[in-house]
Amino acid sequence: MVCIYCAGKTSVTNSRPSKRIPGTWRRRQCSLCNAIFTSRETADLTQTLIVEGNDGSIKPFSRDKLFISLYMSCRHRKAALEDAEALTDTVIARILRTNHTTGTLTKTSVTDVSQKVLQKFDSVAATYYAAYYT
Repeated sequence: MVCIYCAGKTSVTNSRPSKRIPGTWRRRQCSLCNAIFTSRETADLTQTLIVEGNDGSIKPFSRDKLFISLYMSCRHRKAALEDAEALTDTVIARILRTNHTTGTLTKTSVTDVSQKVLQKFDSVAATYYAAYYT
């Protein structure tokens, strides 16, 4: 990986597996400018998971779409951005655990998992999500 500041070569100084989602956390240091930064290595789910819509259309899974729907549901919270980020990781981890044999999901299965996670987290957010995304 290249440095995010000067595009120099970097080396890994510390590495750990992520706890909630499959991936690796890495601390990197640039050999040119000595900058230290963190990177996260995760699977590219757009190439791994396919979502079948209610109308039969097929689209690649989009973490960004999931994040936005969860963020919009949590807008009333003070830490909406952080909450939506953690909720997105939780929903993806549950989807991967339950769908480890196939790469095809239905839109309904994604919204059901999201709804269940939100219901345990915040009932107001779950109500908003149910009204706009299911």
